[in-house]
Amino acid sequence: MKKICIFFMIFSIVMTMCACDRFHPYKGDRYDLLTVATNSLLGCDGKIFMNSQGPTLEIIEEDDYGRVLFYYYEKSSFSAHSYIICQKYNDELVYYYPDYNFISSAENDFSNEDINQLKIINDWNEPLNYDQMTSSKIVKSKVSPDVSDDIFEKITKDYIGEKYDFRYAEYCYSDKHGTSLYVLSVINLDDSTSETLHYVVILSEDLSCSEGAVTKIDDYYNYQDKIAELKFSNGWQN
Repeated sequence: MKKICIFFMIFSIVMTMCACDRFHPYKGDRYDLLTVATNSLLGCDGKIFMNSQGPTLEIIEEDDYGRVLFYYYEKSSFSAHSYIICQKYNDELVYYYPDYNFISSAENDFSNEDINQLKIINDWNEPLNYDQMTSSKIVKSKVSPDVSDDIFEKITKDYIGEKYDFRYAEYCYSDKHGTSLYVLSVINLDDSTSETLHYVVILSEDLSCSEGAVTKIDDYYNYQDKIAELKFSNGWQN
């Protein structure tokens, strides 16, 4: 009996280590740009599942003022290919326009018109506009706040519906006062297909939430307006 217990303990440890090894981090050296990506895109944490190469990050172009246009792909719950613009960076911080500094698609098939419009919105080749920027501290790996699943389960029942079952929450980013944005994945218990649905939730620093701080994401590639409106209505401070 003792040998069996030891076997299962070892087996459990090995399986845990294997599970951890399935998530591969970004392997490049542009952690400034990685920080922009993980603080802009929903469901993005700088790791990729079952891919030894990790997320893909490629610099496309730089303008006369030091802005960087780059491509980013990370197979996440949204699995989007994205073009992103970083306004400025130094040794500690990256600067970017909130909410509208990226475009995303299911495939890497952006047109020149799509890219040029992104550049226009982000003042490409214009003098830097610090008043419009937000900033984030450069990190190699995103650290999620310690929030109990009980809170997300209650939010699911209170504001999404009793027939919905909470599966998991993904931390996205926080504002300057500790208000945080999460993606909640839930399923409809009345739906035989068990399709995963995604909601964005804003939690105050005290981990409180209201009905007006929850919104459903139907389009995984064009959610910029919806997120910007949700932040504004909940007093988000960029």
